[in-house]
Amino acid sequence: MANHSPPRTHGSLTTGAVTEPPSMNTRRVGLGNRMKAAYCLNGHFVQSLEHPPVGHSWTAIRNRLENPPPPKQFSRFCSQCGVDNISSCRHCQAPIVYDRSRPAYCGGCGRPYPWQASAIENLREILRESELAAEDREEIERALPDVLRDTPKTESAALKVKRLLGKMGKPLYDIAIKVVSDAASETAQKTMGLK
Repeated sequence: MANHSPPRTHGSLTTGAVTEPPSMNTRRVGLGNRMKAAYCLNGHFVQSLEHPPVGHSWTAIRNRLENPPPPKQFSRFCSQCGVDNISSCRHCQAPIVYDRSRPAYCGGCGRPYPWQASAIENLREILRESELAAEDREEIERALPDVLRDTPKTESAALKVKRLLGKMGKPLYDIAIKVVSDAASETAQKTMGLK
């Protein structure tokens, strides 16, 4: 028999149901499990720009909200490749957000981050250098938007790109597949057997 009685309230604490203030319903306010981060222009992760989570006690959360720590600073240049580091989109200034993997596109304006734009251009250059027929290169170009982002056509586009890249010679094919695996969406990578 199910208990249909309303939750009991003791002062401001409710038992029997999970209730949280709307502004505190995630570990990192407004970002869920994601966090602001800095990357270099080539896509190397620099660091998280947020302090570690405060735990689950309301006192710790309240203290963090009332007395936020100063923002984290990051170095100006990447320690791996020496290029500039960024923490926001160069087009719309939206913060770069880390969520288990390097982001490819800005959540604020939808444009590719510099490392994604560079990978796409690198792939296009490899296609120009290849001995693929012009119609094969054009077919790959038409399929690329669906390979680079998850869309309803991603799986078929990924299979088409893999088939067409297979027409390249082995050394160029290996390079092209490496570049595709860096730029393609996760679904496309799985479809192509790259993940």
